[in-house]
Amino acid sequence: MKAGSAPAPYTDAVSAIRHIENATTASVLFGADPEKTYRILAQLCHPDKLATQPAAMQKRANDAFAKLSQMYASLNGKAAPTAPVVFGKWVVEHPITGGDIADLYQITSSTHKRAVLKIALSHGDNDLMDREIAAIKKLQGDIRSDKFKHYIPQAIDSFKASNRRAVVLSMAEAELREGGFEPMVSLEQITAIKKKLDMRHVVWMTNRLLSALGFVHNNGSVHGAILPPHLMYGPLSHTLMLVD
Repeated sequence: MKAGSAPAPYTDAVSAIRHIENATTASVLFGADPEKTYRILAQLCHPDKLATQPAAMQKRANDAFAKLSQMYASLNGKAAPTAPVVFGKWVVEHPITGGDIADLYQITSSTHKRAVLKIALSHGDNDLMDREIAAIKKLQGDIRSDKFKHYIPQAIDSFKASNRRAVVLSMAEAELREGGFEPMVSLEQITAIKKKLDMRHVVWMTNRLLSALGFVHNNGSVHGAILPPHLMYGPLSHTLMLVD
């Protein structure tokens, strides 16, 4: 610290959050070195680092981090650099889709394995997530037929994120006839690009859906809703994955 300079008003998560909450302008918040101050504050109050704290503290951290990012973004027109969100060995790359129960993200492991992270929106929906995990394991354990297992995601990890159930699912990819892999896209995305589908495509897409539902229902599971975001298709290889 330079002679005569005041010490930073934050040394831990609590003081960092309080400093952000009390700041009324960007100059007050960031001081003489905005980039350095931003990095320090972001590290101290990042919500992922406070996931085990009481709910009230987690909310303060979320609000403070959002305010910090917004004020930094407005400073000289700069965009706030976002630190990667990490859950154990999993790094979040980008959101995939969301619903009224959970959000889905594409993630990568430390060994560069791609997967899908599904996090309940509320801890009150944790029981629904637990039931889904049980249903997935039950479908994977069906010994009568392996025909559909390629299209059933595997639950490869599970943990709590801010008291909300999170499950890591194997990445939904369809194998191409020529070799290699084709990323799956939702029916919602397909119809957004093509306003009118060829009837030949509608036929195979419907057939795949009915086959998947038959397999699921025969194993005693019922899909609560079947909407465009729930239907993930591999258009080139004519494959389907039913999610949520």
